[in-house]
Amino acid sequence: MLMNIGKTDDEKVYQTLKDMFEELGSENTANDAELTLETIFQGDDLEIGFQAIVVERSVLMSAILAITVPPEKQKDFVWQINGINADMLYGHFVLHPDGGMVTLDYTYIFDDAKPSRETLGYIVHSILAEVDKYDGTLSQFVWQ
Repeated sequence: MLMNIGKTDDEKVYQTLKDMFEELGSENTANDAELTLETIFQGDDLEIGFQAIVVERSVLMSAILAITVPPEKQKDFVWQINGINADMLYGHFVLHPDGGMVTLDYTYIFDDAKPSRETLGYIVHSILAEVDKYDGTLSQFVWQ
């Protein structure tokens, strides 16, 4: 891309992600100074919040599930996600106990590689597919 001439590798990867999210037509919040993006994707069942932060030649990605785990269910919920995490292909689920938020977190370290749009798109798609695969099970546990 000609628009990436003179930018750092982090900035190039950030711009690629930003362009990709904009082309998908999702509502985006971008912070060019911090190299962060936030958007919402429609999953099979629920909306999935998504955050990408590009820092030090890596992309930290979090898919935010549309469920909140109440304090009284958090201990048992951790056992549920630990079992799921053992079988996960991409990332891992995390329960944030302070608010009961659940995320699927994944870090892609690109170091000196020049990740293509296709590579980044595949990673985002894979993360969303993992959320879609397990969000029903996790939601049922919380709502039962």
